[in-house]
Amino acid sequence: MKPHRLLSAVAACAATFASPAQTATVSASFNVQVTLNAACKFNTGPGNVALSYNAFQSSVAAASSTMQVQCTSELPYQISFSSTDPNQRTAPGNLNGLSYTISMPAPPTGGHKGTGASVSHTIDVSIPAGQSGSCASASCQASQTHTVYIVY
Repeated sequence: MKPHRLLSAVAACAATFASPAQTATVSASFNVQVTLNAACKFNTGPGNVALSYNAFQSSVAAASSTMQVQCTSELPYQISFSSTDPNQRTAPGNLNGLSYTISMPAPPTGGHKGTGASVSHTIDVSIPAGQSGSCASASCQASQTHTVYIVY
């Protein structure tokens, strides 16, 4: 074999082994769909409120309770004393012949909006001054259950 033929054969053989393998790429697209069911919850519900009142007292008796509410980010919500009226932020009550009011501060302009974090809200209870009450002994105690709703 002549030297230049041998070199050509070696070069051809080397080229065969040195060339990269041919690869093919095929792609397909797909969608990811997520359905989020937004929600609100009480992380801590309002605590019980205890008031003491002396018949005919000259000042309002007041107390408050705080609750922690958590809603999905951007979800509008209201806190109400009615499951059907999201704007009911006051409710009357009467115990031992004493009229009282439970209330919540008005929401910010544009309403409450979930942040994904727990947010504090306050319930205030007040008994107006100057009431006689109704009690057949030296001291009477009574309680009444109220419900607060998150409407979203």
